[in-house]
Amino acid sequence: MKSFSLCMCYALLALVLAGGCQQDPIPPQVGPGDFDLLHYDGSNLTAPRLPGNTYEAGAMFPAAEVARFEGRDLIEIQFFILNAPKSCTVKLYKGTFQGEPNELIFSESVTNVLEANKWNYLELDTPIKLEAADLWICVEFSHDGTQATLGCDPGPAHENGDWLFDEADGNWASLRSRTGSQISINWNIRGRIAPQ
Repeated sequence: MKSFSLCMCYALLALVLAGGCQQDPIPPQVGPGDFDLLHYDGSNLTAPRLPGNTYEAGAMFPAAEVARFEGRDLIEIQFFILNAPKSCTVKLYKGTFQGEPNELIFSESVTNVLEANKWNYLELDTPIKLEAADLWICVEFSHDGTQATLGCDPGPAHENGDWLFDEADGNWASLRSRTGSQISINWNIRGRIAPQ
């Protein structure tokens, strides 16, 4: 019965996703040559409406991709929030084990500093030295009722740009697989890397 309810919720999500569409009001401040970004997304278009629960949305960057920046510092996490959730935490993981994030290397609550309908920027007090290992950049959020919280682009989804952990089933899966490929987006989650 629980799996049927989840299927119905994600089917509903597929039907209402377009209802939150809007143009990206404040694009990230990306200056040419200033720094590099780890990301799969384009400009914000909307945010998927998810039933009340706790979720963790993430983008996973494989070791081979992160290796291009080995030795450089990850200094900021950027993410788009459409509607402020009840709680929100930025998390970083190193490595992948059985298709899920492995080692938690950073976690910080940003609930009290979030700005709705904007890009939010979390500067890391202690930069993280990048190495040739999988890197997961994630945003955990919770809300009570159905809400559009974390922003996304119009897609199509990159194979690692739409990961979603749902507390209801306790599993990590792509949003595409959860919605039967009806929703193909990338989360608006980015990692800013310091210049060389």
